[in-house]
Amino acid sequence: LVLSDGETLTGSHLVLAAGARPNFFGVPGAAEHAFPLYSVADAERLRLHLRHLLQEAMAGRGSAEPGALDVVVVGGGPTGVETTGALAELMQALQSTGRLDPVGKITIVDRSSTLLGQFSSTAHEYALGKLTEAGADVKLEVGVTAVHPDRVEFDDNTTIPARTVVWGGGESGSAVAQTLGPVLGRGGRVDVQPDLTVEGYPGVYVVGDVANIPSGDKDAPTLPQLGSVAQQSGLWAAENILRELGHRSTKPFRYKDKGIMAMIGRNAAIAEVGKHRHQVEGPLAFAAWLGVHAMLLSGTHSRADAFLTWAWDYFDRDHAAIV
Repeated sequence: LVLSDGETLTGSHLVLAAGARPNFFGVPGAAEHAFPLYSVADAERLRLHLRHLLQEAMAGRGSAEPGALDVVVVGGGPTGVETTGALAELMQALQSTGRLDPVGKITIVDRSSTLLGQFSSTAHEYALGKLTEAGADVKLEVGVTAVHPDRVEFDDNTTIPARTVVWGGGESGSAVAQTLGPVLGRGGRVDVQPDLTVEGYPGVYVVGDVANIPSGDKDAPTLPQLGSVAQQSGLWAAENILRELGHRSTKPFRYKDKGIMAMIGRNAAIAEVGKHRHQVEGPLAFAAWLGVHAMLLSGTHSRADAFLTWAWDYFDRDHAAIV
């Protein structure tokens, strides 16, 4: 393995788990002006940007121009829906506590005819109802044609003034995957064999969001880019490497589908549990979402920290409006 500084590393196996990067699909201005949400650094950058705009507005210095506090969220998947719900609730909290009036308008946009496309039709309706109830505007079957510092243009010839555009419109394999050698598959990701190895590259495993992992389902030939797929494929690759080192045959990856879930807002979430997608919604799904995401954190201290912070946010509504 040759590094950018010229150093060369050697080993018996290579595991590529380089993750994803935002896919802007060639939309002019999106890479320069939109805020993707695919890393902690992305989230912090968006938080600081919004905090600055809100603090300026609350101090009476920055809310006069059109769209100063408005936010457009691109993408109706879990990332877009969860972000829209959180921002809509933030604006409601700022208004109800008297800290800001008028507040910014939150708009979510997607080219498809539904939100949360991989969920059931019941979930589509639930998400739409809850976001609308929270004050968000939902624009479906509309695509973004350009992003500017102060506005967003759409393919229905409309424009929304906004200084904040959150991009949850898709992802592709990380930059390092583009120069590795193998011909890339869908989404700029590396196509892997059932045991997570790369054809023609002995000893190389690719896992997580940078991989197109076979699902065995002809209707959906590759597994989705989910945290659960990444975790399970990483563990499986390690086990296959140990099998190889022990001169045993590798085994095809078997994904255990525990379901999918999305947070929409306070006491509002949707979960489809298990392979047969048993649906749960409302407060129970909300609690399940918190529990699952807390357990995915590393270490007991981090989990306890998360639970205490979330409990404070839940019972102290005003705390959610602190910016």
